[in-house]
Amino acid sequence: MKINLKFYIILFIFLLSLFIQDRSSGDVGSCARYKVYLIFDKGDSLVCFIQLTSYDDNLKSLSNEEILKHIKEQYRSDTLTIYKRIQTINYPEGNNYYGFKYSAVANEDRVVVKVNSISRIRKSDVFRCEYGKFPEDDRYGIHFTSQVIEDLSQKEIDLLQTKPYSQINIPSPSQFDVDVCMNYNRNISEELLNKLCNLYLNNEKNLPYKEFEELQKKHYEETKRKLQNRNIIVIHLYGND
Repeated sequence: MKINLKFYIILFIFLLSLFIQDRSSGDVGSCARYKVYLIFDKGDSLVCFIQLTSYDDNLKSLSNEEILKHIKEQYRSDTLTIYKRIQTINYPEGNNYYGFKYSAVANEDRVVVKVNSISRIRKSDVFRCEYGKFPEDDRYGIHFTSQVIEDLSQKEIDLLQTKPYSQINIPSPSQFDVDVCMNYNRNISEELLNKLCNLYLNNEKNLPYKEFEELQKKHYEETKRKLQNRNIIVIHLYGND
């Protein structure tokens, strides 16, 4: 019996495409946003939101004890960022097909706590981490990014509900991330915006990667302050397509 090589090549390509498609839509894991009541060792408490990621399909239905265990296993004795309030912003725009929108937190709504100072957790509700019209059977999957955009004032979040006068995207050295510069100053032209953002954000791009990594945070904070003074908002997006 002769082996039809062409048939097997086509079959292999077909199966490979299914495998890649499955990984691209599901292998990124799941994310659940819990509204919880945290009780600390010293007796004080706080109502807040926390985001948990995992490859466990049961992430959205964890018990109080399982949530605490997940946090302590993931963060050990390190710190955990919790949010008093999470808001949805209209800009930068996300995927229009799904109506995806980014989540953001104002500086005053962001709190960092020691994981080992949490004695108990009582969950109140659970939500998907991403805003959009996603398939009901995969509403807790990470379709784009489970990122909560931080380092924003409430004034900036309010501005991000409206369309900027102009916007430019500057690719990050990581190749997957991007810095988004949005202009809310009517006196700054698109040409000047491009010059300002590239001047500040590209200053460190020619450094060796190790030095870039060390200076990145400091440089980014300085850049944001300089541009904030001119009503230009800079957002660093992770894993942006």
